[in-house]
Amino acid sequence: MAGGEGHSGSWRAAPVGEQQMIGESAALKKVLQRLAKAGRSGTATVLIQGETGVGEEVMERYLHAHSARGGGPAPGVSRSPGA
Repeated sequence: MAGGEGHSGSWRAAPVGEQQMIGESAALKKVLQRLAKAGRSGTATVLIQGETGVGEEVMERYLHAHSARGGGPAPGVSRSPGA
């Protein structure tokens, strides 16, 4: 997986579109590692859940960017209210 520990201990992940995710928590690092692993597998089905505004769409773009299909268009995403 691209990225690594920065000088301040922050986790810097590979770019996602025009954005770059930056975080300091071990939990975020673990999530990004799992998403990258799922993307590399080519066969994993991933369900990303969270309350409105917590970053599910950013995680979806990160997963797509780390998949074999990352160079192509991202698939449509189904969102149901309250999910």
